[in-house]
Amino acid sequence: IATPNHGVWDKTLYDSSLEKEFAREADKITNSEVLCFLKFPSWYKIPTPIGNYEPDFGVVLHKRLLSSPHEDKEYYFVVEIKGTDDINDTRALTPHEIGRIKCAVKHFKSLGIEAYYKAPIKEYETFKAQANQTINNNGNI
Repeated sequence: IATPNHGVWDKTLYDSSLEKEFAREADKITNSEVLCFLKFPSWYKIPTPIGNYEPDFGVVLHKRLLSSPHEDKEYYFVVEIKGTDDINDTRALTPHEIGRIKCAVKHFKSLGIEAYYKAPIKEYETFKAQANQTINNNGNI
Protein backbone atom coordinates (compact mmCIF):
# COMPACT_ATOMS: atom_id res chain seq x y z
CA ILE A 1 0.00 0.00 0.00
CA ALA A 2 1.25 3.53 -0.75
CA THR A 3 2.37 5.34 2.40
CA PRO A 4 4.05 8.52 1.12
CA ASN A 5 3.10 10.79 4.02
CA HIS A 6 4.33 9.04 7.18
CA GLY A 7 5.68 5.66 6.13
CA VAL A 8 9.41 5.17 6.49
CA TRP A 9 9.23 3.98 2.88
CA ASP A 10 6.84 5.19 0.19
CA LYS A 11 5.09 1.80 0.24
CA THR A 12 4.35 -0.52 3.15
CA LEU A 13 3.96 -4.28 2.96
CA TYR A 14 1.17 -5.90 4.92
CA ASP A 15 0.16 -9.42 5.88
CA SER A 16 -3.59 -8.91 6.33
CA SER A 17 -6.43 -6.57 5.47
CA LEU A 18 -6.32 -5.28 9.07
CA GLU A 19 -2.65 -4.35 8.67
CA LYS A 20 -3.38 -2.71 5.33
CA GLU A 21 -6.11 -0.57 6.89
CA PHE A 22 -3.90 0.32 9.88
CA ALA A 23 -1.14 1.52 7.53
CA ARG A 24 -3.63 3.47 5.42
CA GLU A 25 -5.08 5.22 8.49
CA ALA A 26 -1.67 5.98 10.01
CA ASP A 27 -0.46 7.45 6.74
CA LYS A 28 -3.45 9.70 6.12
CA ILE A 29 -3.27 11.55 9.46
CA THR A 30 -2.81 15.19 8.49
CA ASN A 31 -2.12 16.89 11.81
CA SER A 32 1.49 15.59 12.02
CA GLU A 33 0.55 13.41 15.00
CA VAL A 34 2.20 10.42 13.31
CA LEU A 35 5.81 11.32 12.71
CA CYS A 36 6.50 8.01 10.98
CA PHE A 37 5.70 4.31 11.04
CA LEU A 38 7.03 1.09 9.61
CA LYS A 39 6.07 -2.52 9.18
CA PHE A 40 8.75 -4.54 10.93
CA PRO A 41 10.73 -6.70 8.50
CA SER A 42 10.20 -10.45 8.61
CA TRP A 43 13.72 -10.99 9.94
CA TYR A 44 12.93 -9.03 13.14
CA LYS A 45 12.01 -11.84 15.52
CA ILE A 46 11.75 -12.01 19.28
CA PRO A 47 12.49 -15.47 20.68
CA THR A 48 9.91 -16.73 23.17
CA PRO A 49 9.52 -20.10 24.91
CA ILE A 50 6.68 -20.91 22.48
CA GLY A 51 8.34 -19.86 19.25
CA ASN A 52 9.54 -16.69 17.58
CA TYR A 53 7.31 -13.64 17.69
CA GLU A 54 7.25 -11.01 14.94
CA PRO A 55 5.61 -7.69 15.93
CA ASP A 56 3.75 -5.83 13.18
CA PHE A 57 4.40 -2.09 13.30
CA GLY A 58 6.57 0.54 14.88
CA VAL A 59 4.92 3.97 15.22
CA VAL A 60 6.45 7.26 16.33
CA LEU A 61 3.95 9.83 17.58
CA HIS A 62 4.75 13.52 17.86
CA LYS A 63 3.12 15.52 20.65
CA ARG A 64 3.43 19.12 21.75
CA LEU A 65 3.88 19.37 25.52
CA LEU A 66 1.03 21.27 27.17
CA SER A 67 3.26 22.23 30.07
CA SER A 68 5.72 23.85 27.67
CA PRO A 69 4.04 24.79 24.38
CA HIS A 70 7.33 25.33 22.60
CA GLU A 71 8.58 21.82 23.33
CA ASP A 72 7.73 18.68 21.42
CA LYS A 73 8.24 15.07 22.36
CA GLU A 74 8.30 11.82 20.42
CA TYR A 75 6.72 8.62 21.70
CA TYR A 76 7.66 5.20 20.37
CA PHE A 77 5.18 2.34 20.06
CA VAL A 78 5.29 -1.26 18.90
CA VAL A 79 1.88 -2.39 17.69
CA GLU A 80 0.47 -5.89 17.12
CA ILE A 81 -2.53 -5.94 14.78
CA LYS A 82 -5.13 -8.64 15.42
CA GLY A 83 -8.87 -9.05 14.84
CA THR A 84 -9.59 -7.94 18.40
CA ASP A 85 -8.58 -5.41 21.04
CA ASP A 86 -9.02 -7.93 23.88
CA ILE A 87 -6.12 -10.17 24.92
CA ASN A 88 -8.65 -12.59 26.43
CA ASP A 89 -10.68 -13.00 23.21
CA THR A 90 -10.13 -16.70 22.56
CA ARG A 91 -12.41 -16.58 19.51
CA ALA A 92 -10.01 -14.20 17.73
CA LEU A 93 -6.67 -15.26 19.25
CA THR A 94 -5.11 -18.70 19.51
CA PRO A 95 -3.42 -19.76 22.77
CA HIS A 96 -0.05 -19.39 21.00
CA GLU A 97 -0.85 -15.82 19.92
CA ILE A 98 -1.91 -14.92 23.46
CA GLY A 99 1.26 -16.48 24.87
CA ARG A 100 3.53 -14.71 22.40
CA ILE A 101 1.86 -11.36 23.09
CA LYS A 102 2.33 -11.87 26.84
CA CYS A 103 6.00 -12.73 26.25
CA ALA A 104 6.40 -9.62 24.08
CA VAL A 105 4.96 -7.43 26.86
CA LYS A 106 7.70 -8.69 29.19
CA HIS A 107 10.34 -8.39 26.45
CA PHE A 108 9.65 -4.73 25.72
CA LYS A 109 9.43 -3.84 29.42
CA SER A 110 12.80 -5.51 30.05
CA LEU A 111 14.59 -3.52 27.35
CA GLY A 112 14.59 -0.40 29.51
CA ILE A 113 13.81 1.92 26.61
CA GLU A 114 10.99 4.38 26.23
CA ALA A 115 8.90 2.27 23.87
CA TYR A 116 5.37 1.19 24.60
CA TYR A 117 3.86 -2.06 23.38
CA LYS A 118 0.20 -2.12 22.32
CA ALA A 119 -1.38 -5.49 21.64
CA PRO A 120 -3.71 -6.73 20.44
CA ILE A 121 -4.99 -3.82 18.35
CA LYS A 122 -7.78 -4.15 15.80
CA GLU A 123 -7.69 -0.70 14.15
CA TYR A 124 -5.82 2.59 14.12
CA GLU A 125 -8.43 4.48 16.17
CA THR A 126 -8.07 1.98 19.02
CA PHE A 127 -4.29 2.34 18.88
CA LYS A 128 -4.61 6.14 18.91
CA ALA A 129 -6.89 6.07 21.98
CA GLN A 130 -4.63 3.65 23.86
CA ALA A 131 -1.49 5.58 22.89
CA ASN A 132 -2.99 8.87 24.08
CA GLN A 133 -4.03 7.22 27.34
CA THR A 134 -0.51 5.88 27.85
CA ILE A 135 1.04 9.28 27.13
CA ASN A 136 -1.40 11.08 29.43
CA ASN A 137 -0.99 8.53 32.27
CA ASN A 138 2.75 9.04 32.22
CA GLY A 139 2.19 12.74 32.93
CA ASN A 140 4.27 13.84 29.97
CA ILE A 141 1.75 16.15 28.35
